[in-house]
Amino acid sequence: MAQKGESTAVGLHPLSGIRVLAVEHFRMGPHGTMMLADAGAEVIKVEPPEGEQGRIITVRSSDGRDVPILPASLSRNKKSVTINLQNQEGVELFKSLVKVSDIVWENMRPGVMDRLGVGYAVLKKINPGIIFVSLSGFGQGDIMPGPYMDRPAFDAIGQGMSGLMFAAGSPEQSPLYNTAVMADTVPSMMGAYSALVALQMRHRTGLGQHVDVAMYDNMVALNNLSINLYLMAGVKIPRGALATSAPFGPFKAQDGYVVLAVGGEKIWQRFCTAIGREDLVGRPGLGNGNERALNLETVLRPIVEGWMADKSRQTVCDLMLEHGVPAGPTQDVEDIVVCPHLEARQTFWEVDDPVLGKVKVIGNPIKMSAAPPFAPTPPPMVGQHNQEILGNLLGLSAQELDELKARGAL
Repeated sequence: MAQKGESTAVGLHPLSGIRVLAVEHFRMGPHGTMMLADAGAEVIKVEPPEGEQGRIITVRSSDGRDVPILPASLSRNKKSVTINLQNQEGVELFKSLVKVSDIVWENMRPGVMDRLGVGYAVLKKINPGIIFVSLSGFGQGDIMPGPYMDRPAFDAIGQGMSGLMFAAGSPEQSPLYNTAVMADTVPSMMGAYSALVALQMRHRTGLGQHVDVAMYDNMVALNNLSINLYLMAGVKIPRGALATSAPFGPFKAQDGYVVLAVGGEKIWQRFCTAIGREDLVGRPGLGNGNERALNLETVLRPIVEGWMADKSRQTVCDLMLEHGVPAGPTQDVEDIVVCPHLEARQTFWEVDDPVLGKVKVIGNPIKMSAAPPFAPTPPPMVGQHNQEILGNLLGLSAQELDELKARGAL
């Protein structure tokens, strides 16, 4: 457990008292530590003096501003210190923080932390209880090396190599890239999960460990239904179809698309009743979910979309729900940000961003009965917490901090 210093959060939040040193950049690193910070962990972004690379990525807003989207959306509830890990004094400062921390989190290329002198082999000697979470494209050499280990990877690489780009769309389309950046986000979420698993193991053993979270592994695991179907049955499902169920996905109505989720024969029977086509129950080629999936484009979609053609999304959804068939409209961001259900669930948090002013961001999707609501703090400016962390926690004076900065350590 981290030693309690003035910078340690206090309260009933689940991870209060847990300190995380995050050598993170772009999205794959920051998303998972945001989850830990939302649960009350003290997450310290350890940044080079110029800030981590994700800070320079901007998007032009509708009113002409350049919006630094990643810090605003992924760094709430965190603190920032500047430590130059290419400077020996900076390395020693980092090691001092490791002594009073629980987790080191990094998403550098494999081997970079070792070359800087702050890899797991070094840090576990300083703090045997440290949990060292590494996120990368293809894994770490000290745990389970593979031939792709040294390759660089961004989100699109993980989506493409995992087969997920062939899961959506139709057979005549090229592979589809999902701009939800799943291959960055999912491994980062799994990194947060794995950090908590390692913490639980440390409760029993007193020892930390190196946790290896690879993008490729995790995205293949996310594509488990298609891959397991091929492994177990030798079957490749058609693109855009769910092997076990149909109709399952978006179907065109008069004013847009409705998502149907007809899973299982009871719901199929209710669906047939809802559209007035009880004759489809037991029809050859539509006898079970797998048959319907295989005949989705040739037989089933024309029937469903023919019935929907003169009906609005709202009419279709109302009728489906009335018959106990899961359904919902396909929504774009303009629909989502005004959704009354999301508003009631406090999905969006207002953060007073130091660059953008007051903005709304997606908040913590996890609701807990015994944990109090978390009032988010703004994302930090580069080095904003140098005095709090390096001064108060490590006991360095203002003069010492100034001298370290002059020598290139901060």
